[in-house]
Amino acid sequence: EGPGDPKEGMSIADEIKALFGKLPMFGIGLGHQLMALSQGADTYKLPYGHHGSNQPAKVVGTDRTLITAQNHNYVVCKDSIKKGEISYFNVNDGTVEGIAYKADKAYSVQFEPTDAIIAEFMKVMEE
Repeated sequence: EGPGDPKEGMSIADEIKALFGKLPMFGIGLGHQLMALSQGADTYKLPYGHHGSNQPAKVVGTDRTLITAQNHNYVVCKDSIKKGEISYFNVNDGTVEGIAYKADKAYSVQFEPTDAIIAEFMKVMEE
């Protein structure tokens, strides 16, 4: 079922907002949703959620699609994103799977990240 409604963690989103842009950040799963909430986006509950190790996440601007592991019922509403750019989306339903806040050195993904994604963030932290 996943961690539940991310809006129940608005106090954590407020903490993220206070630190945003001050240090590199990488949100995974619920962290992705809380990071988006901290930047003014909204979330909503999916009818069935994304569960299992077979969720296709398309890398925006490429022809690459990752097969990812996920377990959640809530997603970031793409029309509510005020800051950052969508970096991944779900091929099945078009929902947001990742957001890049490049100017703030902050990134997030809804799924379990690959080693390559983590390595990319490590480079950002080294800068």
